Amino acid sequence: MRFFAVEKQPQLSLEELCHVRWLLGGLLALLSVWTLFHLEVSIWPFAAVATVTIVGVMLHPALPGKVPRLVWRLLVPLIVVVFVVDVLSNEIVLSLVRLNTMLVLYRAVSYRERRDDLQLIALSLFLAVLTGVLTVSIVFVVQILLFTAVGMVLLFVINVVDDALAGAPVSTVRWVRIPRRRLLLRLRQAADVRVVVLAGGLFAAVVLVTALIFLAVPRFEVSNPINFLALNRKSSLTGFSENVALGEVTDIQTDDGVAMRVDVRAGAVVPEEPYWRMVALDEYSAGAFRMSPSARSASGDRALPYLDLAPMQQPVGDRDGRPRENGRIVIFLEPGVSRYLPQPGGFSEIQFRETQEIIPNDVLRVYAMREASAGLLSYQIEGADFGGVIPDPFFAQERTRAATPSGRRAAPRGGSLSLGGAGLEPAARGGVAYPHTTLALPEAPEAREYLAGIVAEITGGREVGAQEFARLACVYLDRRHSYSRQVRLPPVEGTRIEDPVIRWLQAGAGGHCEFFAAAFTLLGRAAGHPVRVIAGFKGGTWNGYENYFMVRHAHAHAWCEIYDGAGAWLRVDPTPGAGGIGTQSEPLNQAQVALASDRSTSAYLDSLRMIWYRRIVNFDQRSQQGVISSLRTVGRTARVWSEAVVQVVREQYAAWQKAPLSFASKGDILVLSIVLFLVAVLLKRLGLGKSDVLEWFQRGQMSTRRRAGLLLQRLEARVARPPRRRSWDEERALELAGQLMIIRFGRVETWPEPLKTFRAVRRIL
Repeated sequence: MRFFAVEKQPQLSLEELCHVRWLLGGLLALLSVWTLFHLEVSIWPFAAVATVTIVGVMLHPALPGKVPRLVWRLLVPLIVVVFVVDVLSNEIVLSLVRLNTMLVLYRAVSYRERRDDLQLIALSLFLAVLTGVLTVSIVFVVQILLFTAVGMVLLFVINVVDDALAGAPVSTVRWVRIPRRRLLLRLRQAADVRVVVLAGGLFAAVVLVTALIFLAVPRFEVSNPINFLALNRKSSLTGFSENVALGEVTDIQTDDGVAMRVDVRAGAVVPEEPYWRMVALDEYSAGAFRMSPSARSASGDRALPYLDLAPMQQPVGDRDGRPRENGRIVIFLEPGVSRYLPQPGGFSEIQFRETQEIIPNDVLRVYAMREASAGLLSYQIEGADFGGVIPDPFFAQERTRAATPSGRRAAPRGGSLSLGGAGLEPAARGGVAYPHTTLALPEAPEAREYLAGIVAEITGGREVGAQEFARLACVYLDRRHSYSRQVRLPPVEGTRIEDPVIRWLQAGAGGHCEFFAAAFTLLGRAAGHPVRVIAGFKGGTWNGYENYFMVRHAHAHAWCEIYDGAGAWLRVDPTPGAGGIGTQSEPLNQAQVALASDRSTSAYLDSLRMIWYRRIVNFDQRSQQGVISSLRTVGRTARVWSEAVVQVVREQYAAWQKAPLSFASKGDILVLSIVLFLVAVLLKRLGLGKSDVLEWFQRGQMSTRRRAGLLLQRLEARVARPPRRRSWDEERALELAGQLMIIRFGRVETWPEPLKTFRAVRRIL
């Protein structure tokens, strides 16, 4: 006679499993398609359409069945035709991404068998990997982890369905009509904690093994970049190019997005408001600056592979002869910002993680890539110097050589500039070549006459050096003009001068940094000092969580550099409040208290991205050695600590053994025995056993019916054995077994008091 019946775990039907497989396939396709949103190319509409379509068929799985079979057969040839046309008109990588997305979409919205599900997994994985090569977003890590988890569950469900089918097809009409609410309820009922724990353990093991492989094998440092994976982006987000018109730099100041992040390493001396130099513009014409062709070709305009880059003229010291302190900073430049590299102006070396195609221009001290980086670009700057003095001992020789007939260069056509106060002639008729472009003024006599009058007012009619003139000119501009992003110029009809900068000077109107830089450039040139305009970033926001600079597009700025006549260019920022001429700023390590650290929510989220850049993106052999060294240190510390603990325990145990037998020395054993006895008696009185305690810690409080079933099983086994003690009451045991049967299988209203019954069963067991 048996009193116990086993309660079976609810299981999903075959149709419900097919519906779950359909949903998991759609979710996997969504995770792979969503990785496209990290690419800085115009592919997001394509990904958005795919997302809407996949979500639609996931919510309404009967929709694909309403599409005629002829349409499904024609879709694959149509995809091939679209891919061929796309390859002929676009880049191969972008075409492959679109092709992969179309194939994932096709497999996700069509009814699938086992082979089709495996194809969907492979296509989705290829799309995620291809996108991962082109992006370094921290969100991508979360997506790929979710992709791995969903993929593992989908493979498990595919195998279960395949075993259940045993070669027989399942009716599509039945599983697509299962209500979602009912499916969710059935999933909850069929959920098994053991399976979930096992799946979680397998997933954790996969992530752990992947992390160990990542630590053991750092990112490859190849001698040549993979040009096949270089996507051409849209034009520079910041407008920092060879041609900058008035207002272009100011327009981007409304964008609060982060353009680059600067990791300041130990020993680096960074000012409170550093200048990040990007583009030097030596030629001016009617309100627009550009890098003249002669200046571009002065150092050659070919892109060459560089793993490390050093300037031709190294900074040797401050203006007073003191040696400059060297420091190390790491710049993480966001994709598509500009092909020109932000740098402090003075440095000893730029080190790249991989070989980059760089066009160096040591004449203007600017360095450009062949095109804007398709992904995050990180590089390390050694000996970063923010002093604002750029040595150029060959500039004077270049001016002398270019002025002689034998040293003439080809000048740009259609030029409308003439030379300023230096009295030098153009290198060729109709244009001016570098370095004379740094002295060129508007050709209109009225404009040059007006500039000469302002210069006389600034200097008092006397000759002054470049540094003194810069100081006086900044004071003049600060008194006559205020800072404003809205510039209102007088109409051209009211003046004979068409140049917008001259009209701005005449009007005394407010203006932004570009107008101040342009005005100082023309005034300096009219005074006989070579001047050029610099575009880049100024300042940054200090992240209070991870301690680094967040340089946003809103920090875009324009300033000037004036030649001091002694072999160096001096930074001059004529914008009001910028401090004018500056050679050395307050170092960051002293001004950090005064610097307003950003501890907002957006700064916290950005700090997570910086952690990702530091620990993962910039993980190289040096980082690997550091991690291994840290692990070794932790291992040695743990070993020393464990040995010390074992030694202390041994000594305490030996001292306890040698102590005489007394209550003072060994009374703790008696106390512990009494406590354990009292706990055992209490559990016995409460009707609780060892299995109940373990079950409570492992899975929480079990259900009343299940507890009754377990006690019934134990009571049945006890009745089947011969009695070992005289106090055994078999009639009482059978009575309690009947009560357990009622609790196990009867209605709740017919139950005896469960807790009282459980205690009685525990007592007789």
